Amino acid sequence: MRIFLLQHMLTDYFGHWSNETFGWVAAARSAGIELKVFAARDVNPEIARQTGARGVYAMTKDIAARYGIPSRFTQTPEPHCQHLIDFMAWSEAFRRACQATEAEGIGKDDLLAVPFASVNEMHGAALWLETLPAARRPALLFNFHEPHPAWRIEADRNRVQGDFSLSRYASRRLRGLVPEHRIIVTAPDRRLCVLMRQALELACHEAPMLMEYAEDAPAVRAAPAEAERGLTLSVMGDFRREKGSEQVLDAMRAFAAVRPDAGFFIQVRTEQEAIAMRDGLRREAPGLRLEVQIGPTPRETYLSQFRRSDLVLLAYRWQRYAIRTSGVFAEATAYGVPVVAPANTWMADQLEAGRGAGETFTEWTPASITAAMIRAAGRIGALKERAAGSAAAWRNAQSIHAYVPAVIDLWQRKS
Repeated sequence: MRIFLLQHMLTDYFGHWSNETFGWVAAARSAGIELKVFAARDVNPEIARQTGARGVYAMTKDIAARYGIPSRFTQTPEPHCQHLIDFMAWSEAFRRACQATEAEGIGKDDLLAVPFASVNEMHGAALWLETLPAARRPALLFNFHEPHPAWRIEADRNRVQGDFSLSRYASRRLRGLVPEHRIIVTAPDRRLCVLMRQALELACHEAPMLMEYAEDAPAVRAAPAEAERGLTLSVMGDFRREKGSEQVLDAMRAFAAVRPDAGFFIQVRTEQEAIAMRDGLRREAPGLRLEVQIGPTPRETYLSQFRRSDLVLLAYRWQRYAIRTSGVFAEATAYGVPVVAPANTWMADQLEAGRGAGETFTEWTPASITAAMIRAAGRIGALKERAAGSAAAWRNAQSIHAYVPAVIDLWQRKS
């Protein structure tokens, strides 16, 4: 019994892939199961050294040429069938990644695990399985952490508009190759599970998030008293539009006008973004405490920022996180740090259920975000106490160390 883990990235420390993979390594070791890790062809050498990951997954030139993937520099996406082009091309790329597991002798007693699954990976796995004798085909695990970006979530979060045809096609093709009981589908949100059952016509099991937390979590939570150095607000993780990159500057500027004692930490992707943040904030508040981090940081540095934070700002667009989890929210909750997050989302559901603490904003505008920040700052002591009180239960329930045993149990019961 072995687990073959196929990750998409591991090219750097940004996002959840590296954190999660370290968790898989530790959880598999605790369970006494051999783990083989496969990742993007340009896997970060240090991450590869730490996890044993082999770089195999890539969109190669021949695949791009075969399916007509547009060049970023010379072509624009095909307006009528780009989704189909992407589906076929990335499915082929994933087929080749799966094929690399054959060198390790993958077989029917093994589990091929795809922790960040989409319909492309399901179809790619089917293409690969067609080339294997039935007696050698492994069990399969697909974990969906978000709905397809093209599906539109209605405001009640119980209805979805979109085209499910590729999902149905990939699922049916896969079920023609592997018995249904050997296909495990998981998702970390109840609503997302319901959606994936409908889209795939397969059972979907609600399961914990695939998070790995620091072993010294109490120390991470032990932030210096806010009164000693003023309130510190942090924006952490990948800096992109759906995460509020266009709202953050104006919201911070307005908040600083109300709370001149506040300091800010923000993580961005590029030097240009860093310059815009520094100039935009310090133009109106020259003495402002501000730290801008460009690009990803080592895990220890990233975690230390939670220790120094009083409040974590998640200025996310609600439609993208309506039934989708947030790794930064999970980490803030695990380390007892209050958050500001969008209403009508999975994050808001957790806060309403008493898991973590914080305030929510109802509109994706700087004004609404700022108002929530001000409310949170006004009762930061009570929020921090509530957040600290729920942190341990969150770490136990929402982690890779809870997920792996649950999946192993499913796997063994279905075998």
